[in-house]
Amino acid sequence: MTETSMLPGTPLDHRQLIRDCDQALRRHGLVPEDAPLASTHLELIDYAYPIPTLDRDEALATVVPWMESQGIYPRGRFGTWRYEIGNMDHAVKMGIDIARRLVHGTTEELLIQAPDAMAATGGRR
Repeated sequence: MTETSMLPGTPLDHRQLIRDCDQALRRHGLVPEDAPLASTHLELIDYAYPIPTLDRDEALATVVPWMESQGIYPRGRFGTWRYEIGNMDHAVKMGIDIARRLVHGTTEELLIQAPDAMAATGGRR
């Protein structure tokens, strides 16, 4: 699986993008040179990356406690709306942490909540 970003309005040749991605994966040794291309799928998403805004933390202080009250635990780069401070390692660790919290009641190590969100949940994560 690969991920490619482009500016709105950029001309796109779907077949060429798939070829370019396949060749790059092989060139960098992520896919063996002689491996057959099993399948392809191209998904275009207009707004794929969260963009931080000045009022993001205030909004999260309201949204995240409500989501958790509904049994929805937003984690990872997109789920926490903090794409700028996380990488895939963080996303995986957040998934492990929330699973441990839900099963064993342990404290999440990487979840960064705005101070207002912590106050709204009584300091619980």
